[in-house]
Amino acid sequence: MTHVLYVPVSGRTEKRTVDVTTLEDISGLVGGWLEAVTLDTDVALYCDEEAKLVGKPVNMLATQMAYALGWTRRDVLAGDVVFLGRRGPAETDVPERIVALVDAVDPGRTPG
Repeated sequence: MTHVLYVPVSGRTEKRTVDVTTLEDISGLVGGWLEAVTLDTDVALYCDEEAKLVGKPVNMLATQMAYALGWTRRDVLAGDVVFLGRRGPAETDVPERIVALVDAVDPGRTPG
């Protein structure tokens, strides 16, 4: 089991424990087909690859976090997003610095 940071479009962010071996848990959190985005040497995110096509709202917190972590694409993330750690090709627990980033970017949405 792996600890991830779930960043919904609205509401509080949450640390959750999921099984990343099948990716079904993460797909359920983002609500659609998974798109993986590598942000830093030890951080990645998953989002719904069709979120904008189906009209899901922009996730400003996740977008701001992605930019703070080095995302260079001039775009926005839509729908719910999951951040997790990365060690080589393996997915790992979300680094604590990512959890702390929520408070720096949007203090009202600190993970519970």
